[in-house]
Amino acid sequence: MSERDNLSRTEQGLALEIAAEAVDALVHYTAALTEEPDEFDALAGAGRALAKLGEKDTAIAALSTTIDRFAQRGDLLAAIAALRALAELDEGTAEPSKARLAELYGRESQRVDRSRMRVVPPALPKAAPQPIAKQDPRAARAAAIEVCERICASTKKPADADSKKLPFHPLFSDLQATDLAALIPLTSIAYAATGTRLIEQGDSDSAFFVLVRGEVGVEQRDGQGQVTQVARLRDGAFFGEMALLTRTPRVASVVALRPSIALRLDRAAVESLAKKSASVGRVLADYTRQRLLKNVMLTAPLFRRLEDPARRQALIDLFSSNVFADGDVIVRQSEHVDGLHVLLSGEATVVAEGDVEVVLATLGPGDVFGEISLIQRSPATATVRAVGKSVILRLSREQFNQRVDQYPEVLAHLYALANQRQQANDEALEEETVNLSAEDLLL
Repeated sequence: MSERDNLSRTEQGLALEIAAEAVDALVHYTAALTEEPDEFDALAGAGRALAKLGEKDTAIAALSTTIDRFAQRGDLLAAIAALRALAELDEGTAEPSKARLAELYGRESQRVDRSRMRVVPPALPKAAPQPIAKQDPRAARAAAIEVCERICASTKKPADADSKKLPFHPLFSDLQATDLAALIPLTSIAYAATGTRLIEQGDSDSAFFVLVRGEVGVEQRDGQGQVTQVARLRDGAFFGEMALLTRTPRVASVVALRPSIALRLDRAAVESLAKKSASVGRVLADYTRQRLLKNVMLTAPLFRRLEDPARRQALIDLFSSNVFADGDVIVRQSEHVDGLHVLLSGEATVVAEGDVEVVLATLGPGDVFGEISLIQRSPATATVRAVGKSVILRLSREQFNQRVDQYPEVLAHLYALANQRQQANDEALEEETVNLSAEDLLL
C-alpha cells in the first residue's frame, strides 16, 4: 500500500499537485467535489490545477468562490492561501477579496469574537477512497470545468453570513484592517509533500510559518545524532516564529507528516512593514513575547513547579522583558544583581572574571540566573553575557523580596539551584586553577 492510499481524496489531489502531476491532481479534486460539493479545499485545489493547465477563467471563479466561503466559515488562513493563488493569476481580481478579508478579520471588525479562537476539530477517520484510474487529459479538464462552474454558480451565501460571529485569529486579528491588508501580500504559499522539511535544525533562515492544512512534526536532534519528535502540529499552528526575534540557528526541524499547505512570512518583509506602521511593530512584538512566554511557562523548571496555571501566569506577569545584543553584559561579577533573570530566547554565557576568564556555563531558553546573589544577598559571583540577540525576563529584587513568600515551591527550587550552581562554579574554578598550575610547571 502506498502512502497516498491512506489519504483522503482531497489530500491525494494535493500530493499529486505538489508532485507537479496537475491532470491527475485535477481528477482527484473533481472526484472529491462530485462526492461532496461543499469540499472547498478540493475546489481551491481544482482552481490551482486548472490554472496550471491554462484554464484561467474557471480557475479564477473557483478560487474567488473558495475565498468567500472560507472567510464566512471563519477559516481566514485558508482564505488567505486561496487569495494568494488568485493573486498569482490576476492581481486586480484579488484586490477586492483582500480588502474584504482585512475588513472582516482586522482589529476594528465587529464580527470577530475576540473571546474565542478558531479550534480545528480532530479529523474523523474515513475509509480510504477507491483508487482512480488515469484519465484522458481532455476529458479530465472538461469534467473539472463542468463541476467547478456548476458549484460556483450554485453556491449561495448563507442567510446569516453577514451577522455570524467569526473566530479570533492570533496575530492577524490584532492588526488594523489597513495593516492586515498590507501583510497579506507579503505571505507566500509553501506546499510540502510528506517528508518535506520546512525547517532544518541548525539553519539560520529567517522565515516563519502558519500551517493552513496538513500536519507537521517538530523534531530535535541531540549531540549524539538521535532524533526525537517533540510535537505534532495541525491546522492553524504557528512555527518558526523565533525568526522574527533573533538570528540564532533553528533549535528544531519541522517535517511534513502529510501533504501540507502553509503560509510563509519572511522576517525582512515583515520588518519593512513594521517600519512603515508602528502598530505592526507593537503587535508583532507582543505576539512573539506571548508565544515565548507560553513556551517558557511549559518548559522552564522555575515555572513548571507551579501546577496551577493561574498562579504560574500570575508569577510570569511580575516579570518585565528586555532585549540584549550580542556581547551585552546582563549581570556583572562583584556587583549586586538587580533581580531574578530568566532567558526567554537566545543564549548567554556565564564567566568568572579574573587573571584568566573561565566559562562556567552556557544558558539557553528557560534557564534562570541571578539566584545566587538574591538568595545569599551578596554580589554576583560571575558575569553573564548575551550571545547573539537575547530576550530576558527580569523580576526586580524589590518584587522578588515582596512576593517570593507567596511561591514557596519556587523559593525551594531557587535555593536548591543556588546551592548546586555555587558548588559547580567552585569545582570549575578549582579545576581551572589546577590546570593553570600544571601549565606553569611545564613552562
